Amino acid sequence: MEQDKFQFFCKCYEDVFKKNLAEMFDVQIKSCNDIRKDSEKKLSAVVGVVGIYKGRIHVTMTEDLIQHLYESANGESILDEMDLCFYLAELTNMITGSAITLLNNNYKGSNLRLTPPAIFADENLDIVTPQIQLSSHTYSSNYGPIRVEIGFEGV
Repeated sequence: MEQDKFQFFCKCYEDVFKKNLAEMFDVQIKSCNDIRKDSEKKLSAVVGVVGIYKGRIHVTMTEDLIQHLYESANGESILDEMDLCFYLAELTNMITGSAITLLNNNYKGSNLRLTPPAIFADENLDIVTPQIQLSSHTYSSNYGPIRVEIGFEGV
């Protein structure tokens, strides 16, 4: 993927991500240096991107933050960890789809599509994908930290 398209996609993703969290959940996020390493359990969703470019979007949040997002949208709590995972996967899928639509509309012929999300959970979670260029963003909110990594081959 050319550098200008990569930068455009990263900007679209950040804008869509912030807008969705603010409008859907009344959660404001701001950039910060890094998520502190602690024993708080984190969940990650990874959504692949395929088409003429190959890449992935990786979003990590704490269980507390995902629980808050779910409660804000549905008015009730999630009791099951699996449902937290599904909710994060669906949120990541929705936001990634919106950003891909912006890229496809702006760069005709990109024809990017989503793959089904993969979900990971652990206390000290690190997911590495070799041979892709990453753009990593860390945010803070009143309900917990967020890490977003956007990566594509050939940038």
